[in-house]
Order: sequence, then C-alpha cells, then structure tokens
Amino acid sequence: MLIQMGRIMTWHRDLSDRAAAEIVTRHLRNNRSSVIDRVRKNFAKNREYYLRTGKINEICNLVMAEKRATTSTDENREEGDNKERLVTLVVPDDDTLETMFQKLRSELRAVCTLTDKDPVVVFPKLGEIQPE
Repeated sequence: MLIQMGRIMTWHRDLSDRAAAEIVTRHLRNNRSSVIDRVRKNFAKNREYYLRTGKINEICNLVMAEKRATTSTDENREEGDNKERLVTLVVPDDDTLETMFQKLRSELRAVCTLTDKDPVVVFPKLGEIQPE
C-alpha cells in the first residue's frame, strides 16, 4: 500500500498523504479510518523512499508500455516467441528520475485517472508511438 501511495503521488502531486491513503484503502470494508491513519503515518516515516520507489515503478510501467507499443506483433509471431522482453532500468539520482518520468509521460501522453476503486494510467495514443 505504501509503494502504491508513492505511485499515485507521482502522478498527482497535489494529493495529501491522507487522500492517497484513502485511495489505496478503498478496497477495505466498513470503517477504514484507523487503517487510513496507520497507512498515512507509516508512509510519513519514510516518505522520500516511498515516493522514489513509486516513481521508479511508474517509469518501469511507462517504459514497458512504450516497448510493447513499438514492437510489432507480427514480429513476435514469426519468431514464435511470445515472451515479454526484459527492460533494464539503472536507477539514477532524483533529478534525472523526475526528468525521465516527465519525458515518458509527455511522449506517451499518459494520464493517471483516479477511479472509484484504483488509479488507472491511460495511454490515449499508445498505438501511435513511432520507434526512434
């Protein structure tokens, strides 16, 4: 839940810790207030770590989405290989991470939408990405 809060806050910088905790606990039943408070407090203890980890997760997701969009499905059929291709991400400093995230976000035109259940990252023009 704590890393998921970091992922959500990567997309929605204006969210408070409490609002993010409410989003990640939506799947729980009945009175969630004590759980929300515990999640929020645990997140606050190591906030920078969870924000960084969430950002790294989202960068990996964006890189994989870009790779899938630029890889031809016919190419995989001809080779008889339906395995996912691996992507290696070397984790740089925070400024470079932020630059990578913003660049991928704008290239893919990705948007994170908060729904009633979970946040969903939408790629409106994913099929239109051209390989470099």
